[in-house]
Amino acid sequence: MPAMARARFYYRFGVPDLFVDNALIDRVLDGEVEGTPVAIRIPADPSVFDPDTSWRAPAIRPPHQPGERTVGTIQVSVDSVLPLGVHDPSVVSLSVDYRWTIALSDAFATNLELARRVVSGLVEWSRVALDQFALALTDDQPALVDVQRVFDLDAGEFYPLGMLAPGWASFRPSGARPVTEEFLYEVLATRYKESPPTALALLADARHLATRPPQDWPRAVLAAAIATEVRVKQALRSAAADDAVPVVDFLLDNPRDVSLAAANLFDKAMQAVCGRSLRTDDRELFKEVDLLFQLRNEVAHHGRRPTADRGARAVQAAGGAFAWLDSLPVADTGTGSEAETASSGGLVATERPGRRSRQSRLQPGAGS
Repeated sequence: MPAMARARFYYRFGVPDLFVDNALIDRVLDGEVEGTPVAIRIPADPSVFDPDTSWRAPAIRPPHQPGERTVGTIQVSVDSVLPLGVHDPSVVSLSVDYRWTIALSDAFATNLELARRVVSGLVEWSRVALDQFALALTDDQPALVDVQRVFDLDAGEFYPLGMLAPGWASFRPSGARPVTEEFLYEVLATRYKESPPTALALLADARHLATRPPQDWPRAVLAAAIATEVRVKQALRSAAADDAVPVVDFLLDNPRDVSLAAANLFDKAMQAVCGRSLRTDDRELFKEVDLLFQLRNEVAHHGRRPTADRGARAVQAAGGAFAWLDSLPVADTGTGSEAETASSGGLVATERPGRRSRQSRLQPGAGS
């Protein structure tokens, strides 16, 4: 049997302007991802790698100050067991033992992918569940920053292995809510392997493009309009009773055949399916949603660039539309195989409930 060595791989990711509860600073949150020990730490000093104090002895950590703060770095550690015996960390270059060069390089890459998935999950869910949409765009991968290290758990010393990466800019939306210990544990437990609902991710993209300089108004408007249309169609399908499902599907899949404009999904279609209409509940918001889709058509079909004022109004209208849909008693974002939450601020994915057996208000031709 070859000798084995226990190693802890430390990765530092740049997460520009992650808004967190001060109680998390320098805390170590231990977990297990796919059978591998993983820990997350949000450091007060990103340059410190000290597994004997700041990572593994929280009792000596000074008490945190109440409140929240914005941070830019997350440290993730992944524990591994490596073959081929214990390499002497005092050796300046790993090239003197090619077996360790290969073993450490392979493990570094494998564990980096695992750590990146955990951080990606935290960022993606913070964007949609905590309104921290300025963190990134959907599917943006968190970048490594500064130097990454590998610690020999048996010898109690670091290996001479490192990597460098560039820094980042700074921005945080005014309405962002902080990452809490509970939220971070949920990400570590399951959310790292789940993607947020498509509509919520697109809305976060629209807000990101509209608020993080330099603003990209055409893309912001397109993302906002797509997000809003996806969301209202999900709500309509969820609200429909069993006998109305084929009619609702026909209306939504063939909008031109029934002359149902996208904005009218919030009016005639919603009134027919669940007895509520945005036009009736909030006429001004309905007008803004209508303008959102008109602006979408100008961008998509004529290549026109929205002004900052019209673009900002469009993205705000999308957020208002989501909030109104969330207020409906039958609101449910789940559709098809996606299990999605009813609230744009929700985190826990739920199974789609059974359809209601009530008599449908929707009759053929009602949405035309």
